[in-house]
Amino acid sequence: MTGRAPNRLEPTFYSRIPHLIDDSELSPYAVRLYLHYKRVTGDDRADRSMMLPCTESANTLADKLHMSKRSVLSARRELLEADLVTTRRVAGTAGGYGWEVVPTDIWDENVTHYRTRAKERAARAALEDEQRLVAGLAG
Repeated sequence: MTGRAPNRLEPTFYSRIPHLIDDSELSPYAVRLYLHYKRVTGDDRADRSMMLPCTESANTLADKLHMSKRSVLSARRELLEADLVTTRRVAGTAGGYGWEVVPTDIWDENVTHYRTRAKERAARAALEDEQRLVAGLAG
């Protein structure tokens, strides 16, 4: 390991996944596709304007992710309906069209949700401790 700091523009070899995704009711196919989008778009960059959209076709995604094209399209629709990705239709190379897909930034929502849960858990624990203390004094 070298002592140099990583360059924010260099690719990373890991992805950070919001806990909301793991705790969601998304299908396994949608979660897998989301993970792939996070990986190929470089969503962990400090400057989101530096992200590159995923332009892989449904057929390419199906091959890479070991699922049917129909499953890919269904999973993408699921991610769109959950507002977890945005898409933009673009001209294709063979005269058709393709899609650019980018994960939606849900980090603020993720932090707020889990920070609130942690505070609620701490408040419940404090109340239970107080109830145990009161019960111990009464007993």
